Amino acid sequence: MMFEAMRRTVAATAMAILCVGTAAAQLQGPATIKGVVKDATTGKPVGCKIDAVEPTGKKFSNKSNDATGAYLIIINDPGTLKLVVRGHNVERKEITVNVPASRKAQVIEQDITVNSFTEGKVLMNVRGFDLNATTLTPAASAEIATLKEFLRTNNELRINVKVSPDVDRTASAKVAAEAEYKRLHAAWTKEVAALKKKKITEFPPEPMPPTSVADPNPVLVSDRIAVLKSMFAEINNVDLRITYLPQPLPASAMAPAAPPTPEAAPEPAPTKKGKKAAPPKPAKVVVPEAPKTTTHPTLVVEIGKVKPLFN
Repeated sequence: MMFEAMRRTVAATAMAILCVGTAAAQLQGPATIKGVVKDATTGKPVGCKIDAVEPTGKKFSNKSNDATGAYLIIINDPGTLKLVVRGHNVERKEITVNVPASRKAQVIEQDITVNSFTEGKVLMNVRGFDLNATTLTPAASAEIATLKEFLRTNNELRINVKVSPDVDRTASAKVAAEAEYKRLHAAWTKEVAALKKKKITEFPPEPMPPTSVADPNPVLVSDRIAVLKSMFAEINNVDLRITYLPQPLPASAMAPAAPPTPEAAPEPAPTKKGKKAAPPKPAKVVVPEAPKTTTHPTLVVEIGKVKPLFN
């Protein structure tokens, strides 16, 4: 009995020593991770959100200083620390920091470079649609898919979407209508002159100048925007983040100016036999045609206001 009691006492003591030794080995001193968040292009400090995921899976949020870009994070577990830099003003970025096992306190320096968002920076600049249609070009479809993923990853980013028409669709119609009016009016003038010579006082109605021709491009641009809205509908807070801006047709895509109107032929002088010579044929009016292809981008996406979605 006495020996059995002694044996149990020795075993318990050994177990206690083992547990104390194991606990001591597992002790981890605090680790301080600090550094500066800088813009990758300018090197200027950036204030933004920093999410930290500790090796144990515990998550918490921090922020770098707006004026200095400095940040500081303290953890008590060794392993791989994940840092996610994000915000309305920077492109989302993930980095990892290795925290060695150490019973002593340690400081780990980790500067971070980010791509800052700048209002007006172009993200997309393509011929977005088939000519005078709402069908996206293959290039535009591919870039929109990439842009949607970028918006999902950077869920506070605002963008401006600029949509343009392709070609001038009214100028040539206006010129053709004006040319037809002048032709009809010249014929009417000639007919009235002939009636006057016959002492006839009742004349046919005078042709009226053409009315304005409606421009179909604003409707086209509106329809194109509707197509884009349906494509981006799944983006979170889409109404706050995407602004659609209809654009006018650039001057380079406008139809040529109307040609000078040919002057009326003068009354021919009588011939020796008292007959009038046949009047010369009036010059043919050539109606300018609008371009049949698009040479300018019709879909441009830029970074919008760089500010938080919610105050």
